[in-house]
Amino acid sequence: MSVTHKKRLVDKFSEPTSLNELGHLLVRHLNNHKKWNKKRTTNNDKVAGLCWELYSRKVGASHYAPIGKSTNFWNADRYPAWTGRLWLRMKSQGDFWVSDLFDDSCTYIGTGGGGDYDSPWTAVYEKWHTIHKQNNYNKKPDYPEPRLYSWSYTIWQEDWPLIQKNFEEEFVFHKLAGETKKSVKHVFHWQDPKLDKLDSEWLKNV
Repeated sequence: MSVTHKKRLVDKFSEPTSLNELGHLLVRHLNNHKKWNKKRTTNNDKVAGLCWELYSRKVGASHYAPIGKSTNFWNADRYPAWTGRLWLRMKSQGDFWVSDLFDDSCTYIGTGGGGDYDSPWTAVYEKWHTIHKQNNYNKKPDYPEPRLYSWSYTIWQEDWPLIQKNFEEEFVFHKLAGETKKSVKHVFHWQDPKLDKLDSEWLKNV
């Protein structure tokens, strides 16, 4: 990623000051990504849910690095990051790899792809595919297919200085309170509230 990519994001959505704000920014970014322009759609409601479970620790810059830094596969420098796993649920499907939507997000996906991966939507995903299998794959269930994806995920702390500043202040606060955590966990969970209700009703009635 470059300074230009970061500037475009900030100019469009404003600079986030917390990881939760960054999560909501990412949802808006994915919904409005230029990749969708090929489908000539004006629907900006394509993401059904986005969640992550991240830990603060240093990560080697082997495949991707903070803005302005270099990667080195064999002898990677290590930088503070929030890293873990991201889950994504989509309503729409494009004629491109879903992972392409993260190319200019100033956040980084790693290994993963399509599938449940112990997501927050395991129940509806497994029920949908069980019914589809029972129908010998000839007839899909009378409910939209849960389009799930997941990857390992990294956010470099220095790429988001306002978040990093608030995070460090919070870390110091916990340290002064006697908490000696080497790594801090952060969980972000966003889902379309309408879909959440529809999932519950469908699971109850099938």
